[in-house]
Amino acid sequence: MRMTVLVPTLGERDSELKRLLESLKDQTYKDFEVMIVSQDNFKHTDNICKHYPELRIKHLFLDRKGLSAARNFGIKNAYGDFIVLSDDDCWYPT
Repeated sequence: MRMTVLVPTLGERDSELKRLLESLKDQTYKDFEVMIVSQDNFKHTDNICKHYPELRIKHLFLDRKGLSAARNFGIKNAYGDFIVLSDDDCWYPT
């Protein structure tokens, strides 16, 4: 079963987003996509995402701010059988 890890962000938490992506990279289960919905600082966040090609990151831009709006937008574009709602300051143990 494929999962989508949905991460809304304003693109202001660099170290936290990198920590999240590192923790996802280190997972033993690999059948997931990472969907990042940027609500601001799109190019900056895109530069961070480029350092993690193995994660199959789908990076979307939403032109308005709001956690619910970003999650709803991401859910409409997700391909996973399951969707994990994450935040950009979360991380997951291996």
